[in-house]
Amino acid sequence: MEEVEVPSRSKEEDIQCEKHYMATTTRGRDGRYTVRIPFKEAPTMVNSSRSLAVARLHQLEKKLEKEHRVREQYKAFLQEYIDLGHMKLVPPKGEGRYYIPHQPVIKEASATTKLRVVFDASATTRSRKSLNQTMHVGPRLQEELADILVRWRKHPVAFTADIQKMYRQINIHEDDQPLQTILWRFNQHQPIQEYQLTTVTYGTTAAPYLATRTLQQLAKDEEKEYPNASRVALTDFYVDDVLTGAQTIEEANQLQQELTAMLDKGGFKLHKWSTNKLQMLQSIPDELRDPSVSQFKDEEMKKSLGILWIPHQDVFTFKIEEGNPATTKRGILSAVAKIFDPLGWLAPVTIMAKLLIQRLWLTNASWDENIPGSLRMEWLKFTSDIGSVEEIQIPRWIHNKNETLEIHGFCDASEKAY
Repeated sequence: MEEVEVPSRSKEEDIQCEKHYMATTTRGRDGRYTVRIPFKEAPTMVNSSRSLAVARLHQLEKKLEKEHRVREQYKAFLQEYIDLGHMKLVPPKGEGRYYIPHQPVIKEASATTKLRVVFDASATTRSRKSLNQTMHVGPRLQEELADILVRWRKHPVAFTADIQKMYRQINIHEDDQPLQTILWRFNQHQPIQEYQLTTVTYGTTAAPYLATRTLQQLAKDEEKEYPNASRVALTDFYVDDVLTGAQTIEEANQLQQELTAMLDKGGFKLHKWSTNKLQMLQSIPDELRDPSVSQFKDEEMKKSLGILWIPHQDVFTFKIEEGNPATTKRGILSAVAKIFDPLGWLAPVTIMAKLLIQRLWLTNASWDENIPGSLRMEWLKFTSDIGSVEEIQIPRWIHNKNETLEIHGFCDASEKAY
């Protein structure tokens, strides 16, 4: 997947972005929020974006013509956008429009949506500027993933869920919708049509900030009626995922109900519920449970922010991607980067790969040539052995009900692992 470009920013820009949000955000009678795009400069490149979008659409159509299954999923995805009111048909070639190219991203591991349409607001126009370059990124609003995971380990009763289509529950002001125009047609024999995206759009620089900031605004607006849910929304969310819990099943059930009710007031729906206690899961409708753990079997695992969790055993574990090991510098760097370990549990293992990369750099090997023989053998042995980490299981709950916890760390310097 292509990453959204994230321009550098200053503290002053973050302040301006926050002021803009506070001054322009409104809440409708239905409880949903409408936001404005936080621009740091006027998007003056609007008139030069359509030709690129047309060219990209033709490329997309040629690709989809060769892949029937992907084409049908793509059409279904955009039809859902229309049916839910998340994009609307507009007359062609209106003034002040920015045309965003789009493309498919397929995620076979997803339990729900295998294909997602990604909107490429980083595409540059003839003016060599993209829409994303004109937007504020916004300040970081949520805690680090490692902090959330550590706090989650304190709860005897743990549960997770995520907000369904989080970005798309937040409306974009009508004046900014022309800057979220896409070109599309369901049949190549039809004329190209123009649609405007009416909600916060994945692929735009400001989208993560707008979504997270709106979730937190909801928590502040509803704090008096839902104090516990408000606290969780402010501290235990990582983007659209919540990892939280309670001391007892009764408290967890109450918190689950409060969270559901509070988020519903803002137009957000929690689903993919998962928990380590079967009694709590029984109170959640089947269609709102995580499909991967709905049967609550021992061997089923839940991916919690990149960490594999077996709810029934209440343990963390690891899964290493299988495949032919790469033997080039580019391939090795990519493989090591895929080992997701935010709490450092696998550091004794991954440090061996990083030390190998250090030595690989000294060979001056090019990115795509096979690495020297001795390093190649060492790398192949590492890839052969690393599968054994899948046998590791780490208890999620730290079995401590005290409110105060102290973490003591010890370290030593290394001449190699610097």
